[in-house]
Amino acid sequence: MAAAETSAAAALTVYVQSALLSRSLGQDATTYRELVKQISQVRGVVCGQYSKQAVAEKHQLTLLIQACSRHVSCIRSDQHGMLIAELLAISLWVCGQDVLRAVLEFIVKLLVANGSMVSFCLRRLVFCLVPPNPLLETPTPGDVWQPPIEQAAVQDAIIKSLADILLLVPTAPKTMLSELSQRMPFKFQSRAAPCMYFRAVYQLSQTPAGDCLRDGLQAAMVDCLLNIDVEIKWQDIADQQAGKFFVLMSVWYSLLSHSVARRYRHLNCCIASPWQQHFLAGLKQK
Repeated sequence: MAAAETSAAAALTVYVQSALLSRSLGQDATTYRELVKQISQVRGVVCGQYSKQAVAEKHQLTLLIQACSRHVSCIRSDQHGMLIAELLAISLWVCGQDVLRAVLEFIVKLLVANGSMVSFCLRRLVFCLVPPNPLLETPTPGDVWQPPIEQAAVQDAIIKSLADILLLVPTAPKTMLSELSQRMPFKFQSRAAPCMYFRAVYQLSQTPAGDCLRDGLQAAMVDCLLNIDVEIKWQDIADQQAGKFFVLMSVWYSLLSHSVARRYRHLNCCIASPWQQHFLAGLKQK
């Protein structure tokens, strides 16, 4: 059984390599188009309505992605755009752990081999830090927010890949900081979405690889939180006691306790909430 699986994996690797090279060398691209079509069809099943039952399709897609990862040096953005688009279109939140790991491994290896796709791939990864709206669970105001275990595992895997890219791709830090800052939420379209995003950004900034982004990300988060604060009507908040404004204020407290807070202490005159005045007054005494 193991020998048969090894033989099948070897044959698949040869097939994928042949498809990629035929496209790169300008030869008959029939094999390449068949590969893209096959990935597209399996992806549709894996990320579709019956994703949980698609065990065989998930295994097949994992093997296809792993075969592509072994030959990332053959992949060019101008020649294999359809293949890259199909792989990056896989929904990381419903595809399962095996497919998730395979996709993230492919992206990291692709960027190490070809730095020209850093911006495109990072934009996709940053977008995937938050689940689609239908998967978000609306938290209760006043309660301590925690992401569902499965969603936390997916997000942690994406964060780890972003950290790996920071370490392995020299051009990644500047682009990643820009992408993360631009994706900061500014309105509460869904309360869970900002919580998920802030969790990811803060955790990434605390990794050794994210040290180069820390000041920039924390400044962007504080700006974002202040903008959100301005848009909220305080009388609409269920619990206005100090330290209990949802997870938002726990993140705010953590950020403002860092050196970045010094840049914002002059804003106390603009904040009407009495407990916020008290909080910032405490910072001035430190």
